[in-house]
Amino acid sequence: MKLQRYEIRALDDWGGRIHWQPSDAGQWCAAAHVEQLKAENTTLHAECDRLTAMLGQSDHPDDTEVNAFAMAMKAKLKTSREKGRSGWQSATPEYLTTLLLQHVEKGDVIDIANFCMMLYQIGTPMLGPQKVLSAEAVTQPGFYWWKFADHRWVIVIARYDNSRIVIKTILGDEIFIGKFIGPLNMPEVQG
Repeated sequence: MKLQRYEIRALDDWGGRIHWQPSDAGQWCAAAHVEQLKAENTTLHAECDRLTAMLGQSDHPDDTEVNAFAMAMKAKLKTSREKGRSGWQSATPEYLTTLLLQHVEKGDVIDIANFCMMLYQIGTPMLGPQKVLSAEAVTQPGFYWWKFADHRWVIVIARYDNSRIVIKTILGDEIFIGKFIGPLNMPEVQG
């Protein structure tokens, strides 16, 4: 006798719903095992019902779409963690806002949503956008975001050298052109 078994898929790509569906895992079994398999299936159905109730599953399209979007956000955060990125919980609002604005320029709505989530979770609003400066407009020493042409934003240092501001990369190359945002309030390094 073949007894149908089920697979439970929680918070999947179908809008965050709990699904259980028949699978090909049903097996022929001896009569002595039928009751055990029925009990296992009953347990799986009960767990599916419990998870659905716990999530407060709604059939409203808004809820379905928000759940799907949250899944995409989680996937992007996981990818970033796997690349070694972490520590947003202790980042300054200025730093997170700067990253948010950089990603607005890139246009990736998932990254933008993740930076908004980070600001929300640390309990601070997004700070007003900082003005993009030319090299001539950098008049204060400090750290700045710098971008040239289509390259990525990197941090550079502006400091006084013979009573004038000189902007240099971390490697010491002097910079005369590009876009600058800052000065930045850098988080303190612990350790």
